[in-house]
Amino acid sequence: MSRIVILLCCGLALFLSHVCHSDAVAQNQTATSVSIDLAPIKESIKKAGQLLKDGKILESVDEIKLSTKWIQEMTQNAPVKELVELKKIHVELAKAHQLLSVEGAELTELPPWDALLKAKKPNRPKKEDEKKPIPQPASQVAEKKNPAKTEPIKVIGPTGKETVSFARDIAPILIAKCNGCHYAATQVRGGLQFNTFTQIVKGGDTGPVVLPSKQDESLIVRKLRGLEGARMPMGGPALPDSQIQLVATWIKEGAAFDGQNKDARLEQVVGQAFADKASHTELMAKRVERAREKWKIASPKTEADEARDEQFHVIGNIGPESAKFLLAQANHAANQVRRMFKISGKEPLIKGGITIFALKQRYDYSEFGKMIERRELPPEWSSHWRSEVLDSYVAFVFDKTENKINETSLLQQLSSLWMSSHEGVPRWFADGAGRQALAVTVGPNDARVQPWLKRLPDSIAQLKSLKSLSDGSMNDEASATIGFGVIRTMYEAKMKTQYDTIVRSLASGMNFEQATTKAIGSMDAFLKTLLGKTK
Repeated sequence: MSRIVILLCCGLALFLSHVCHSDAVAQNQTATSVSIDLAPIKESIKKAGQLLKDGKILESVDEIKLSTKWIQEMTQNAPVKELVELKKIHVELAKAHQLLSVEGAELTELPPWDALLKAKKPNRPKKEDEKKPIPQPASQVAEKKNPAKTEPIKVIGPTGKETVSFARDIAPILIAKCNGCHYAATQVRGGLQFNTFTQIVKGGDTGPVVLPSKQDESLIVRKLRGLEGARMPMGGPALPDSQIQLVATWIKEGAAFDGQNKDARLEQVVGQAFADKASHTELMAKRVERAREKWKIASPKTEADEARDEQFHVIGNIGPESAKFLLAQANHAANQVRRMFKISGKEPLIKGGITIFALKQRYDYSEFGKMIERRELPPEWSSHWRSEVLDSYVAFVFDKTENKINETSLLQQLSSLWMSSHEGVPRWFADGAGRQALAVTVGPNDARVQPWLKRLPDSIAQLKSLKSLSDGSMNDEASATIGFGVIRTMYEAKMKTQYDTIVRSLASGMNFEQATTKAIGSMDAFLKTLLGKTK
């Protein structure tokens, strides 16, 4: 899936456009000023933008942290004429910090600009300092160390007898106490990274730090207790004995991983653990909190209009009365989804509820995509859905003169959200289910359905292989159009019974592979026949 940079699209991108056209730093300095080379920090920010575009959020965070450190150092010695440029960089870094913090990134605090100026040292230039060297980003420095050759440690799952959970007990400690050195670090100490569980069990330059069932021999425990080398965390207070004991007990009990994905960042592991244990009300409260944080980023100068019940949270800039009206429309659309997919009315449509970001204009919708999702939304769209561990939302252009269009658009997006809430359902299938739900409701001649039908042949022609349908290499609109074509074919080719079987199986708790195998056999074989593509 193509992703366009947008923290670094509204924030950093605006800065980069300025950087690319700004005058070069003056070559001839006066005898009373020291020239600061701004090229490395500009390059670091530019690299952060590209990393974010490529989906490498952690590496992007590293570059922003490095730029944050540099701007503090640069401001200390910069001449007046370069402070103007540095202030612009500071503004964009502040935006970067705000958006990345919503994504769960741990960032070193960026001091306010006024505080940096107060801490500025008076210029005392020396001839040899005419050009102050700036170190290169850590990500560009090749590591010289050779990791110790050890047998990889096997990741084991929980037995159910453990008293300490990695996801709920250990990961939060590592995030809070190891940040900056081994977690979300600009320069990793000893080659040891704690960003994912896989990295933790892999260890560092000297080998594994976790030896399952051998807590007293595990380097991480010895370091935390101060029994080997410098006590960890370095430069900070020692962990309370209770937290060290949690780590030791986790290792003693086998160092099991009780998350869903050993390669997921620890914030995601912690978030999933919270979501799994939280009640509907607790999870919805978290989503409401996150939605309000996102709104402050998407539209910082606009007071949010909100309406809420036990199933939906509407937030936007459409006015308080329209927000209440849209809330009622959302509930009506949800009832239609329940009837269409034969969903029980006893439980919420989605555990934790659904946020609806209601935008007054297409421009607001486009800016939401840039600021919150860091991408350019396809021009054909006026609504879409997104589902992650702690987020489940619809972003939507509200037209108060078109109540029917509003409600049926919600029907489409809620259908996709419900489908995506089941294990293993690929996005193209969830998108297709939502579009088919709309087409069944409004008919094939609707102004929204007709373009999908017309674009279908071209979208299939873009499909290089079945793998590209789900690995993100196709654009969002093309993959959604193909999904619509696949499910529409099932409806029209007398395969409605099989499609209903898939839906019922998902609702009963089967994952996507189990549900499709039960209904039609191999999904890959079905798609190969239908689309004429191979793996």
